[in-house]
Amino acid sequence: MLIVEDKEELHNKLLSCLDFNNIKSQNDSNVLSYVYYKIFSQILSDMFDSLVQFEEFLVKIELSLIENIESYSFEKIVTLKSKSFQVKKYLRLLLYVGDQLLVNENELIPQDDLKYVRNIDLNINRLYESSESIHEMCEHLMGLYDSTISSKTNNLINKLTIFTVFATPLTVISGIYGMNFIDMPELQHEYGYFIVLGIMLTVSLIIFFVLKKIKLL
Repeated sequence: MLIVEDKEELHNKLLSCLDFNNIKSQNDSNVLSYVYYKIFSQILSDMFDSLVQFEEFLVKIELSLIENIESYSFEKIVTLKSKSFQVKKYLRLLLYVGDQLLVNENELIPQDDLKYVRNIDLNINRLYESSESIHEMCEHLMGLYDSTISSKTNNLINKLTIFTVFATPLTVISGIYGMNFIDMPELQHEYGYFIVLGIMLTVSLIIFFVLKKIKLL
């Protein structure tokens, strides 16, 4: 308790979790086990609350990414995934410790106190399951980010392709009549200019209806 004495909030929280009336009713041999159990339970409860807040934060990020992909950078998502992996790694170690205590191979823990260990081990298992869920959410966010960026890139490529389809034949026509040949009868035609404009318009309309038919527009 002296370790956290400077952190008044944590100190008071740990003290408040102890039921002193219940402590008085315990046998002398069980008092210390009960106190340890209540303190560890409170710590695990606080850890669970932190994981819940982390999960809610990830949900908000997911919604913001759906609305605007630029609201959160890929580097920040990778950082969140790294943090979730660290939490999962530490809880995996804690899970191993809880399982070993529950085995009680050397019978260091009295049988009457194993009920406390079982409850703590159960809480650690729930924490680890929550950490796995959070890690999966981070991976989902990365997948969502990648798929959204890919979709935007594909849309941009489609727009550029459509522009190219329209521009290429018009560029060819204008290129042909931009050549400086002497013998080009169309240049001397009274309505040559309007005929070429009509051809270009007709080609554009044909391209438009073809793209419309194949649902590219």
